[in-house]
Amino acid sequence: GGGGRAKKARGSTQAAPATDLYESEDSGSGASDSDDDVGGGGGGGSGGGGGSADSDIGEEAVAPAPAPTVSAAEAADELKAEGNALYKAGRYRQAVEKYGEAIALAPDTVSYYGNRAAANFMLKRFRDVVDDCREATKRDPSFLKAYLRGGRALLALGDFEGARLQYQQALLRDPRNDTAISERKLVDLTEQRYRRAAEALAEGKQGRALALAQAAADDAPAFAPLQLIRVQCILESGRAQDAYALTTDLMRDPAVAASSKLLHLRARALYYLDKVDMAIKHLQQALRNDPDNTACAKDIRKFRMLEKKKQAGNEAFGRGRWQQAIDAYTECLGVDPHHKSYNAKVLCNRAAARMKLRQYDAAVADCDATLALDDTYVKAYMRKAQCLSAVGGADNLEEAMRAYESAKRLLPRGDTAEVDRLLRDTKAALKQAKRKDYYKILGVARDANDDQLKKAYRKGALKWHPDRHSGKDESAKKHAEHQFKEVGEAYAVLSDAGKRRRYDAGVDIEDLDNEHAGAGGMHGMDPNDLFSMFFGGGMGGGMGGMGGGTPGAPVPP
Repeated sequence: GGGGRAKKARGSTQAAPATDLYESEDSGSGASDSDDDVGGGGGGGSGGGGGSADSDIGEEAVAPAPAPTVSAAEAADELKAEGNALYKAGRYRQAVEKYGEAIALAPDTVSYYGNRAAANFMLKRFRDVVDDCREATKRDPSFLKAYLRGGRALLALGDFEGARLQYQQALLRDPRNDTAISERKLVDLTEQRYRRAAEALAEGKQGRALALAQAAADDAPAFAPLQLIRVQCILESGRAQDAYALTTDLMRDPAVAASSKLLHLRARALYYLDKVDMAIKHLQQALRNDPDNTACAKDIRKFRMLEKKKQAGNEAFGRGRWQQAIDAYTECLGVDPHHKSYNAKVLCNRAAARMKLRQYDAAVADCDATLALDDTYVKAYMRKAQCLSAVGGADNLEEAMRAYESAKRLLPRGDTAEVDRLLRDTKAALKQAKRKDYYKILGVARDANDDQLKKAYRKGALKWHPDRHSGKDESAKKHAEHQFKEVGEAYAVLSDAGKRRRYDAGVDIEDLDNEHAGAGGMHGMDPNDLFSMFFGGGMGGGMGGMGGGTPGAPVPP
């Protein structure tokens, strides 16, 4: 009634409350703008209660004076004041309740609807905001702030046309209202961003679609189709956990919780989080809501096929049917090439099956493919290292060491005992592999006698003597020279009984002859001198620094 408005007009001389969403832009809308008296002075209230608290005992009893009558309008104003205090304290739900009680007592006081709309806006209850603003303008068509706040709530809900109508009503009453003008432009911009985001997504431009959708969502946070675009973009960019979290927020909105599109996207997020069973349950619910949804039906078939093939591989592996397991895992990998985390597990499983068949090169390739999808996969590093160790050779063992070290970095500090042991074993094997095999260089057995050693040396020295390769390219010449020196070094060690004994005992090559260590790698003997001892001369035609030979001497047959 009029009394309530008079009180608010007096209260409007107080400082403007921070809770007014539009007060700083509002050019004034008359007495009915009093809805933003949040935290301002409340309505009157009566004085004290009945009788004196300190009356003397024994005095003649006096009947208490009747309590002053409080009108409904005054009681409502007190409730509004309590709501304002709760609003200022950030207790919006309780404020909504108080404003509701005030409305029940004075249903024609439009400011109460405005205050409750403000509190509901803070709670993101945009539909309730719209309802209260419409109730307010129905009672007072000049209530400008209700049009503004209602327009903002409709924009938040993605009702672009409805928001425009609210701003149009505001501008009919105040054509120069800056807030109405700027907010109406924002409606157009937000709708444009939404439509462009949908177009970009349809064209497969997820990055652009997400940027546009994010910008539009700032002003239309409760517009489900826009949020679903965001979910799809985030999901397709590989951020399944973020997509799932966003679907969880959307599920709290009853208006979209049962949406088959939302359930489908949530199912796909669960699927890419390797929760296939839960994903299938969501798809089944989506189909119950929308039996004709062919996309959901297709994904159910795909998800089930993926699980079926992987399970077949696991069962075959458990029974020791290695090739059957490999075949099943290979089929599983063809179901969905985009499911990186799932395929990483399947590839690693296939590597394990290939290891059983000693297909080490193929197993290493599977481990590398696993790590390309997930570089934190400890088991893949371990299996790769085991395969490389099984193949052997210095290069493979060095790579195995690196794989073990990568696995160790990913393991918890107290859980590295096994990998530490494997590192020690691999290091020892690497040291042994790097040790030259003189028997292999000469091509003789480990029990070769002196005659066999001499024969092998003659053959190797003649084969690799640099003069035989002088007409070849530089790389071939260097290789021949290296091999010539290796043959000489091998013979120098194995033809010396003491050195051979120490070599066979595992003494490091550099320690076989400390007295002459480092003398050209020949343990005190020049390879050309050794050659001259055997052949009595040089290779003829100018040795080019090989020394020790007789110029023009023929190459021995």
